[in-house]
Amino acid sequence: MSRADAGHGTAWKSPRERTWPQYGILPRNIVVVFQIDPTVPADCALALIAVVQWALDVSLETGSQVTVITLATDYGCDFLSTLVALGARDVVVDHLDLGEHWDGASVVPGSVRTTMHSSTDAMETVKTIAAASLQDPTLRQLVLPFRDVDLAGEYERLVVKAGTPFVEFGDEARELNFVLRAPTVGYTWLTINPALSLIPLQFQGYGGIHILLGSEHGESVSWDNVTEQLVQYSGRTSKEERVSQLQWARQPSVSDVHIYHEEEENESVEETLEIFIGSTNSRQRQVENSQLGGFITAVMSIVPWGLRIDQVLACFI
Repeated sequence: MSRADAGHGTAWKSPRERTWPQYGILPRNIVVVFQIDPTVPADCALALIAVVQWALDVSLETGSQVTVITLATDYGCDFLSTLVALGARDVVVDHLDLGEHWDGASVVPGSVRTTMHSSTDAMETVKTIAAASLQDPTLRQLVLPFRDVDLAGEYERLVVKAGTPFVEFGDEARELNFVLRAPTVGYTWLTINPALSLIPLQFQGYGGIHILLGSEHGESVSWDNVTEQLVQYSGRTSKEERVSQLQWARQPSVSDVHIYHEEEENESVEETLEIFIGSTNSRQRQVENSQLGGFITAVMSIVPWGLRIDQVLACFI
């Protein structure tokens, strides 16, 4: 790779002919486009730290022309400016916001019939969905919850009791492929972790889709500033995560979409959606939670590069 086996500061390997495709040594005339994972896993953060440090070091060489561009979909992900400021305060980082205001009313195309339901009692909601599913067994139904996985057991009990097949899937990439097209018989339950950054799929062959919006995460390991240790707790979903949930309702090939929210009934759909996406919570980042220990250890290992651990960690945590 570009980093020398040993050395301090600018100890980077020099590029030669064909060293990039063969050995992964970056050239000195390059534009690096870095897309930041919204969940900020440790490998993403470490890669960005390395790219910025490399760019600052080699840019001092005569003839070097290095440009680093980061792309992010969430607010609060301007790590580039902070990392650059740690090593070169005279370098100005430009910021361009290409985001557009999201209109909750445009959650689905006009040709799709979308119905909003108040779902303050999750178990009662599951019973309602099961009853609706059994009204016409010829229609393939997909239930897509962003809530507690235990709800699947209640739904299975109700539909299987009626003598109908049931299949449950998780949110792993390989399992998502199995539910893209509706099965020939039975009902499908697809649980999605709201913390995952997934591009909404376009389902085929289903007569109806039931989406259970989630405002909370399940319990996970997270950093607590009060006790200064990792603890188990359940946090609230962020605005970006909630908008992502609603985007799964864009199903042009499905004639009937039902959205179950956890708010009380309001006068209009727009008002209900605005309340739901009005979350002020930040997304839970992996480097701050489950991967915190490993991330700190990895940052400590690159101290010889001339970095200060406390400043680098403060950029992400």
